[in-house]
Amino acid sequence: MEINSSLHTFLSGFPIINFSSLCFTADESPSTSFTHYATSNFKEFSQEVVGLIDSLKENNISTLVVLDDAEPLRELQSELCLVKDHMNLSTLNPLLGPNDDSKGQRFFPVSDLYLSPTELSELEKVTVCGLNPGSEPTLNEKTILKIHSQAYCYNLVLCALIAAHRGIKVIGLVNLE
Repeated sequence: MEINSSLHTFLSGFPIINFSSLCFTADESPSTSFTHYATSNFKEFSQEVVGLIDSLKENNISTLVVLDDAEPLRELQSELCLVKDHMNLSTLNPLLGPNDDSKGQRFFPVSDLYLSPTELSELEKVTVCGLNPGSEPTLNEKTILKIHSQAYCYNLVLCALIAAHRGIKVIGLVNLE
């Protein structure tokens, strides 16, 4: 799947962390300002991703785009969907341990973490479930997950939690495989 030009233009105004198989590159023109960002491609969530989010916070960036591949739990209308909410069932929490108050408060709100820009209103909105990397839900688990979510993924939820802790809003996009 390719991202259409209007979506590409809109998203290129934000830093992008790409865990997906989508080929997406932001505007390649050289820039010393934060008006156009390069896309950072990762295979999985890691400390390198946390470092990148920390650098965004240090540069007063307030919004981040996160792309991840996802497996649908039911039939959806589009291949690319906008994340409206998540459930973290991964058993992983990137915020365990002592809190560094300079990076974010210990208990932070996630109720309005995901943004739904009007420029992306044509995309179907989904709730995703974050699972442990490499795991796949059993048939019984899929039945339960379908009640509250439309797809599951592995990296977006952990990345979004770090962003929320750092006070950064997320435009979450999932590429349904």
